[in-house]
Amino acid sequence: MLVGPVRAFFEAERQRPRWRGLAVVAAIACTPLVANLVLSARMPRGDQPVVALATGAGVVEAPALAVASVVLGFATPFFFWLLYTGIAYGITARFGGEGSYTRYATLFAWGLAPGLAVQLFWLSALVANATTRAPPAAPSGNAAWIEAVQSGPAMAAVDVLYPVAAVVAFGLWVLATAVGRGVTTRQAALAVLPALAIELTTYYLFVLG
Repeated sequence: MLVGPVRAFFEAERQRPRWRGLAVVAAIACTPLVANLVLSARMPRGDQPVVALATGAGVVEAPALAVASVVLGFATPFFFWLLYTGIAYGITARFGGEGSYTRYATLFAWGLAPGLAVQLFWLSALVANATTRAPPAAPSGNAAWIEAVQSGPAMAAVDVLYPVAAVVAFGLWVLATAVGRGVTTRQAALAVLPALAIELTTYYLFVLG
């Protein structure tokens, strides 16, 4: 069974640097940033205010509104990570949970790894579509082009992969909570159940519409 090795991983992770778990959240936050840079580099800007962004490939000018949305997108994974861990930490406190919040939060972050895998799959599909499709000739065609770039079999697969990743994440959160807070597996499952509910609800309401 995988439960034993995963639990052992979390036990060992308690002694390792906290930044390792934080890096998982940061990687998730960076995927929309990369995606928007790719899209902005391909789209005509028109008369919109632009912001110059330095990248490894040079300077990319992106619409200021798009940059604002990227900043919001970057902050969103951190918000939900803190929300999920805050809820679970509070619930496990009622069960007599022990341990610091920061250590627990970094353990919990590893449960986001399945979501990161789906995000990277989505990003690779988006980049492939964006680089193979001809960009719009005028800014008025940007919206239709972005919609076309986010279509196709690979993008449709994301809608199938995401719920699977969420269920796997739930299992990881349970073990991370049991180890990080010193509670039983059942208590840990109850503590992270709200996180799973919020994750699936927000995805189907705001992403799938």
